[in-house]
Amino acid sequence: MKIKQLLLLALAAAILIGLAIQSTKRQSKSAITAIGGKALPGLDVNDINAIDIVSPTATANVARVDGIWHVSNHFNYPADFGKIRDLLTKLADLKVLQAVRATKQQRRELHLVTGPGTDAGDQPTVIDLKDAAGKSQATLLLGKERMRQSPNPEPSPYGDFPDGRFLATGKGDIFLVGDTLSEAVTSPRAWMDEEFISVKPEDIAYIEVSGTTNGAVVLSRPVGGKDFVLPHVPKGKEADESKLTRLTSALNYIRFEDVADPATTVATMGLDKPVSFVARTFKGETYNVTLGHSAAPDSKYYARFSVSFAPPPAPDGAAGTNQAAKVQAEQNDKLAADTQRLSAKLAPWTYQLDTYAAESLAMGFGDLLKDEPKPEEKKAEAPAKSTP
Repeated sequence: MKIKQLLLLALAAAILIGLAIQSTKRQSKSAITAIGGKALPGLDVNDINAIDIVSPTATANVARVDGIWHVSNHFNYPADFGKIRDLLTKLADLKVLQAVRATKQQRRELHLVTGPGTDAGDQPTVIDLKDAAGKSQATLLLGKERMRQSPNPEPSPYGDFPDGRFLATGKGDIFLVGDTLSEAVTSPRAWMDEEFISVKPEDIAYIEVSGTTNGAVVLSRPVGGKDFVLPHVPKGKEADESKLTRLTSALNYIRFEDVADPATTVATMGLDKPVSFVARTFKGETYNVTLGHSAAPDSKYYARFSVSFAPPPAPDGAAGTNQAAKVQAEQNDKLAADTQRLSAKLAPWTYQLDTYAAESLAMGFGDLLKDEPKPEEKKAEAPAKSTP
């Protein structure tokens, strides 16, 4: 081989070695820079108008329309903006603990491989953040959680706990982050706004239940008042105080399980022959519940809610200053606005209630009675007199 050719080969080899060294330095520098940096640099949460969270078994889609977030794949029910804000804020601030280089097999072990040939339980949850035009702004694959042994010297009955998660970006980068991102749930129900009715039993002045198979109920009490008393109790019976408390507390922290498909017919939900529950507060709010019970095999309770407000009449002989009247008027205006807003939010929907909540609202007169104790039982229950 000629000397000139040897020199050219040596020069080429030197150039290749230099390029390899430079490439290694750049990769090392890139990895070092990534640590402590943001997993999604440049993400502007204000540009995000839709979030798709997809797993092999479930999908949640939330989207903003006219400034209001809805659960798009669950009848467009209003979404919980607080949960959306928390997730977007966390994603924007997500810090990288470690940049990971992984083979395809290692990616599979980290649950970062999608598609055929991968068990559903080993596939990632995918978050896709989109702008108003529907264009993807960022994509994350949420992989396996990193488990950490409890620092407690005593063995924990719950075992190890997760303190981070492996994820991959749409660009193919793999990171370990110091958060499990548990907010990224794929159940549409989890994203629904939970705001509902909550009425303290001590605030209720009047209750009426009709349409039951066990007799109508009408309860009332004066302002300031005493406990509800069941009227017209027949001989040999007495009010079951625990059932009476259950009825008068039926709207206290009531929750819904889900909403019905708006296309479901009234007859299918049992709302063609409903039970009616009405409660009026001392302040003038009226809560109307129309309750149905579907036939088997569904056998679920469905309910529609509305709220209204009418200022209660002033007590007889009540006299107040102009300032007091002004304060009362302002309070009434606020209550009227609050009830109108809540009614507008609830009225379009038919809700599914759990059995306990529904049966609490549908108690008839007979449900509120129990047998009066026999004389010997009364005697046994009476406290013994103390001996002087």
